[in-house]
Amino acid sequence: ILLHVRPGGELIGKLKILPDGPRNLNILLIDGRGRVVIGADSGLVILTDATHPHWIPLTEQTPNGRSRVDVTALLARDSGGFWVGSRHGLYSYGEEDDLLRLAPLERDYVFDIAADHGGLIWAAGFGGLYAFDPLRDRGAIYRDLRVSQDDPIPPRLYALNVDPSGLLWVGSWRGGLWKANLHNAQFGVRRNSTHSPFAGGSSGVAAIFEDQRGALWFGNPEHGITIVDPGGEAYRHLTSRSGEFPALSGDRISAIAGD
Repeated sequence: ILLHVRPGGELIGKLKILPDGPRNLNILLIDGRGRVVIGADSGLVILTDATHPHWIPLTEQTPNGRSRVDVTALLARDSGGFWVGSRHGLYSYGEEDDLLRLAPLERDYVFDIAADHGGLIWAAGFGGLYAFDPLRDRGAIYRDLRVSQDDPIPPRLYALNVDPSGLLWVGSWRGGLWKANLHNAQFGVRRNSTHSPFAGGSSGVAAIFEDQRGALWFGNPEHGITIVDPGGEAYRHLTSRSGEFPALSGDRISAIAGD
């Protein structure tokens, strides 16, 4: 079920996606044509208006036959179509030819996708961080973001954002926050300290959003939202208990969007 809500919380209506369509709606974006595009289990749903969903099933050929593609991340392509993240990797989907192509990177669960100012496509998932150049099509650069090589597995990366200065922000589950200077590919880890941008002493970042002022909003899976003002020095925390704005209804944040 997709809910249509006015600012302030007033429910306008409910839209039931096709009865034989997806069970879970995982990700939502507004594309350059003003359409609502939903990534779901086994495909995409595109809404050109509030009452007519267009269901696009996505499958891929595997050694065991056709397998569904559960969409977990979405990014609109400048040329039309979408970059699609799933539990099996990164795909390119073109609406004009209705073809789904697997990008040449090591298959991995993808949680978020971002494009930088130089045209690289970044994908974050269970295995680390990938940078893919769609023009060269020569595979992806992989970066293992383990803070210590003693860690048995890389952190799960859940959120990406490229800010106007060219910094790539990478949020992880219980692993902290990274900043990558895309001009020289240097990564710096930003973790809990007396100047931590994390509310409640937690190190998890499940969502990153940049508002019109250039402030960054970090959603924590347990402790609400932290807003970092442009320049990165002033922090404001929004929780269900206190905050500069009205208190949140809950502290478990998995996504942030602006209207």
